[in-house]
Amino acid sequence: MKKIIFFSIIFFTIYGPLQAQESKTIRVKSGNDPVRVIPMSDKYRFARFTDGKIYYVNSVSAGKLNYSILLGEIHFIGPKQDTLSLANEQLIKKVSIGESNFYYAKEKGYVEEIADFNNIKLGISQIIHMVNSEKEGAYDQSTGVASIRSYKSLATGNSSLQRLQLKGDILLAKRVNYFLIDQNSRIHIASKANFLKVYAKHKKMIATYIKQEMIDFKSEKDLRKLLSFCNQLS
Repeated sequence: MKKIIFFSIIFFTIYGPLQAQESKTIRVKSGNDPVRVIPMSDKYRFARFTDGKIYYVNSVSAGKLNYSILLGEIHFIGPKQDTLSLANEQLIKKVSIGESNFYYAKEKGYVEEIADFNNIKLGISQIIHMVNSEKEGAYDQSTGVASIRSYKSLATGNSSLQRLQLKGDILLAKRVNYFLIDQNSRIHIASKANFLKVYAKHKKMIATYIKQEMIDFKSEKDLRKLLSFCNQLS
C-alpha cells in the first residue's frame, strides 16, 4: 500500500478508547493474508470504487474512491490501476464518495456522516479489529483457545497491515463507533458529556431527557432520537 501526496494539479489516477459495537466475526486461517482472503464486501464500505472528491484545505481532487474498513483508509485507483491510499490526511476537510461524506480526525480516523440535524451531524466509523487469535496447538492445529491478544486494530500507525506474528487462526470483527460532527466539522465521540458540550445552552433539559429515555450511546436509533430532541431545542 503506497502513500502519495496530492496537489490540485494531480489527477487521481487509528484510536483512543471508544464505545463500540462488534459485528459477526471473520476467521482467517493461520498463515493467510487477511487482505487477500477477506471478501470485498467485508473489507470495503462500497461494493465498488465510486466517483468521489477529496476536499483539501486549499484544493479539490477527484477520482474513483472507496473506504477500507479493513485499514481505516480512503483508497483510490491510481494511474496504473493499482490501489493507493491517501496521504496528508491532516489537510483533508471532507471526502465525498457518491452520496456519502467522510470527515477525518487524527485520533478518530474517518467518520461517515449518516444523518444531518441542522448544524450537528451524526457520524459512524467502521473498522475491522482483531477480536482474538487462537493459539497454535499440537501438529500445527488451531486449539480454539483464545489467546491473550484482544481488540487490536489491524491498522498500524502508518496505516499498513500489521504482520501478525502469532501462529494460529485469527478472528476479526467490524467495530462500529458513533460520533457527533459539529458545525466546524470537529468530531466528538457520541457520549453524554459531548452532547452536553455541543448543546451547552440546553444542558439541564438534555441531561433529564437522557436519563428519562435511558439513551444508549451505542445505539444508532437512540442517538437519532436524542439528536431529534436536541434539534427541537436549538
